[in-house]
Amino acid sequence: MDLDVLRSVLVPVAAAFVGAVVGGAAAIAGGIIGGWMQGRAWYHYEQKRAAAEEKKRWVRTALEWAARGRMDSFRWTDLQSAILDQIDLAKADLMYANLSHANLSSARLCSTKLQSANLENANLLKADLSDANLQDANLIFADLREANLTDAKLQEATLKGAKLQGAVLRRANFQGANLEGAILDGAYFDDQTRWPEGFAPPREAKRVG
Repeated sequence: MDLDVLRSVLVPVAAAFVGAVVGGAAAIAGGIIGGWMQGRAWYHYEQKRAAAEEKKRWVRTALEWAARGRMDSFRWTDLQSAILDQIDLAKADLMYANLSHANLSSARLCSTKLQSANLENANLLKADLSDANLQDANLIFADLREANLTDAKLQEATLKGAKLQGAVLRRANFQGANLEGAILDGAYFDDQTRWPEGFAPPREAKRVG
């Protein structure tokens, strides 16, 4: 057979074979990558679903324990965005708990342990936090309007931008706390309220006897 004719026959065959091999390899690689990405997406979905279920379980537990008057530990629990308005968790242990964006309006939290808890953007409107321990807690932008903070311990807490209008702050201890941007209009304090060094309550706050 003429060499040129043989070449004209073999070259296209070889090219087709190489193309098929490369295409097959690409398809396999694409399948592997696609499968990996699908598996990763499923893993993240399962993680989020499990976290959401865990949060629901803790919320149910909190409501059940509160109804039974139990003071079990909620330390380190994730209760972010939980609806817990009017709940009675007096004397409960909520140290290090995540309560950011939670609704705790009118909740009974007197003598509750909330050290290092995350209460950023939490709704604590009219909550009873008398004698609560909030040392080193994150209360950034928390709504504490008309809350009762009598005898509350807030040393080293962060209250940047917190709303404290009408809150009762008698004998509350804010030493070392960050009150930058906190709104204290109409808040009630007395001679035993302890403020951060160099901090002076605004004129809109009310000193009581």
